[in-house]
Amino acid sequence: PVIPLFIVGALKAPATVLGPTEGVAGILLNLVPGWSGPLGDKMGKRVPFVRWGYGFTSLSKPAMALATAWPLASAARLADRFGKGLRNTSRDALLADVIEKDDAGRCFGYHRMMDAAGAVVGSLCGVALLLVFPGQYRLIFAVTIVPGIVAMWLTFLLKESKHAEPT
Repeated sequence: PVIPLFIVGALKAPATVLGPTEGVAGILLNLVPGWSGPLGDKMGKRVPFVRWGYGFTSLSKPAMALATAWPLASAARLADRFGKGLRNTSRDALLADVIEKDDAGRCFGYHRMMDAAGAVVGSLCGVALLLVFPGQYRLIFAVTIVPGIVAMWLTFLLKESKHAEPT
């Protein structure tokens, strides 16, 4: 909820910028897995895609804090969606590699539930920070470096699965 307010309010972008920015962000989010997933299969490596994906996402929000004009903030938003697209397919493939076939529904159902819960909690945290620090968008984006660092650190605990062999 903070990004549109920041781009239009603080950076004075025309409201018409939000639609194209989010449209291109959605395109990236949906097209990137189309090449990153097959490339991960071909390389027999999934973890680098997960790390790079979380890296792009983790750095994009603090990059917003440094944006001095709306095109820079829009670029950070695109980097965020690119990162999500990059990591999701490989992360799901890692899960699929290590779960028993009979547990696939439970595993992916739990994952989607927790992903949605994280999105809700993240949005609520954003709104709460807006209430506590009204108009201080850069501070709010800067705070995101902490969960970003934690997310990145967790990716270094991942190991390639034995099933991820080059094709």
